[in-house]
Amino acid sequence: MQPVTTNTNIPVHLFQTKQFKTTAVIMQCRAPLSEHTAAGRALLARVLKKGSLRYPSQSHIKEKLDDLYGATFSVDVGKRGNYHVMSFRMEFVNEQYLPAQEDLFAEATAFLAEMVHAPLAENRAFNPKIVEEEKRTLLQKINTIYDEKDRYANMRLVQEMCSAEAYSVHPLGDAHRMEALDEQKLYDVYEQFLVEDAIDVYVVGDVESYDVEAVTGQFPERSSLPPVEDGAERPPRVRYVEESDDIHQGKLQLGYRTTVTQDDPQFAAMQVTNGLFGGFPHSKLFQEVREKRSLAYYAASRYESQKGLVMVMTGIEKEQYEQVKAVIGEQLQALQQEPVSEELLAQTKGMLINQIRETTDAPGGLAALHFQGKMAGRVRPIETWIEEIEQVSADDVLACANSIVLDTVFFLHGKEDEDAETTV
Repeated sequence: MQPVTTNTNIPVHLFQTKQFKTTAVIMQCRAPLSEHTAAGRALLARVLKKGSLRYPSQSHIKEKLDDLYGATFSVDVGKRGNYHVMSFRMEFVNEQYLPAQEDLFAEATAFLAEMVHAPLAENRAFNPKIVEEEKRTLLQKINTIYDEKDRYANMRLVQEMCSAEAYSVHPLGDAHRMEALDEQKLYDVYEQFLVEDAIDVYVVGDVESYDVEAVTGQFPERSSLPPVEDGAERPPRVRYVEESDDIHQGKLQLGYRTTVTQDDPQFAAMQVTNGLFGGFPHSKLFQEVREKRSLAYYAASRYESQKGLVMVMTGIEKEQYEQVKAVIGEQLQALQQEPVSEELLAQTKGMLINQIRETTDAPGGLAALHFQGKMAGRVRPIETWIEEIEQVSADDVLACANSIVLDTVFFLHGKEDEDAETTV
């Protein structure tokens, strides 16, 4: 399914479908990912969600959402490749299912416009109490990353591997820059967002009219977002980074690079390749590292298609480090040298296609897949994407596997092992 797109100052994409009983309006607002702005934008998202001039408290917002027949409203931030994305989402029942005729779409988009364009601020400053409360919450979230060792290990791998790239920046920013923000500085961030962010609006549902002028008409004229200098380069040799902490289970993560990204004709083949490598329970990493040899508590891989990265995550005992690293390398080497069986190929393609279909079972999923394609520079209609996966051959997998090169190895292990001999 492809949306009908209105190319105005702010593109509006309509997925007109009878698949859902609700209507979703989603604003995807993106800016270059930067260590200087990430904390401010993360805080801005939370402060905008907390109140506006007309709805100055959570109770006012809840009361309004209840009036909209239990509509939902959320704002969050994340990163997609080298961009920082702030997402505003409204979802509400389709008005044709209401007992009385009401223009719920207009009311819901007016509420969204209020939350974006009339924030709880005066004299170019946000409400200081809300700013401080949300700063504390975000600082707790940033500190929590350190306590959740899987997330921490993944963050550290990305920081080391992509140290010269925008992608190394965490979407919540860092604690130091978060602490330096106040209600005036945050308003500067808001004004920059209003003028500079590239914005796409998605409308998903069984709607004939999709007038979102209340939201989009209040943004000033957009200019093209400048491309982000990637800075990506493969090191002359593999980087090895080791840290110790008060933990029992070691976290071994390997970062690989591939030249295949989402805009590449071999994108679907690369998805299948990652599925065979570590994406599913039948994959080589899960079967060989965890199930057959019992070398890891978990072993999986993830393909970051916007950047052309393949990340391997394992939980292991420290003494198994060399063996696990070697077995992971053997599994990739097998994919690079031996054609996979038709049975495994078909199983992997089937699971990938199921994932895509499940994603499109939600309004937000339809919009997210289109947005990712747009950011990558190539939007694939869902059926075209599925056809490309179905056509992937064993030779395609060989070619994609041979594009994968090890870049960085990160190992986090327990402090009690520091005196033991290490071969890292």
